[in-house]
Amino acid sequence: STGSGEAIPKADDNTRKRLANRLGAKLRATAGGSPAAKPTGKPQPRASTALLTPAAAPPPRKVPPTPAPTAPGVATEADAWDAFCAHEAAQGLDDETVGRLWFDVIEKVAGAGADLATLTPGQWNTIAQTGPSIPF
Repeated sequence: STGSGEAIPKADDNTRKRLANRLGAKLRATAGGSPAAKPTGKPQPRASTALLTPAAAPPPRKVPPTPAPTAPGVATEADAWDAFCAHEAAQGLDDETVGRLWFDVIEKVAGAGADLATLTPGQWNTIAQTGPSIPF
């Protein structure tokens, strides 16, 4: 141990060699390896693979799958929203009014405080087909 105020001695080449000889095997065993074997013979020149292989075509673009059409009388939230927006856009309503009407219609169909995740495909279909013109 070094006392207070003593400098740590710097290792010279001989000290490094002694440490490597004394601890090298233990460090290699702990690290799970052994020193790399020196290559024998003359190194082979590496050919440029860019010149030997033709240019690879870019991978094909992945086209997102088109959603399966829903059965008659059945709709998803996305189907209902698309139909609702198309109906409202034809009437020239602004986005704020469309958003307010959307939730008003959902409340009329599913009841006050309805959770969108619990609406059935039939309810979404009702919203998609009739939109804000629901008479009740």
